[in-house]
Amino acid sequence: MRSRSFSVLFCVALLFCGSLMAQGQSSTPISLTSDQLLLMLLQQTQSLPNQIEAFRTSLTGQINSLQQNVTSLQNDNASLTASNSISDSLNKELQVSLDQSRADLATSEQAQKVLQTSLQKSIDDTTKAQADAKALEAENGLMKYGYLSLGVLLAGAGAYEGGHALRWW
Repeated sequence: MRSRSFSVLFCVALLFCGSLMAQGQSSTPISLTSDQLLLMLLQQTQSLPNQIEAFRTSLTGQINSLQQNVTSLQNDNASLTASNSISDSLNKELQVSLDQSRADLATSEQAQKVLQTSLQKSIDDTTKAQADAKALEAENGLMKYGYLSLGVLLAGAGAYEGGHALRWW
């Protein structure tokens, strides 16, 4: 501790002498005796412990502030890490959901193609059935007229034969 104090005093003395030399280079020459220099050095060094204590207090406050900032940053980092972990988990779940949705879409598109093919076949079958129904109606109409004509012809033949059998003519 003593050598440290001596080192500090020596540095202060050098700074003081340097400032005196700088003043000595000014327009007013200063000539001081060694007693005067020692007296000035003593006055300067007496205030040094207060200055060092003030500096130490300031540094301690800055160190405490920095430690609080580091703690706060570590807490923020932990919070961000947790948040990133949650985000990564949600992103994985969303990716799985997206992949499933894509698979479902592909399945739906295939089912839609099958349904469109089935619908087209039903439309074609309906159109064919309608055409067949019209053809049957036309055939039915012809058969009706044919049977009616045949009935009239048979009735006429029966009447003719009946008239012959009864000898009406």
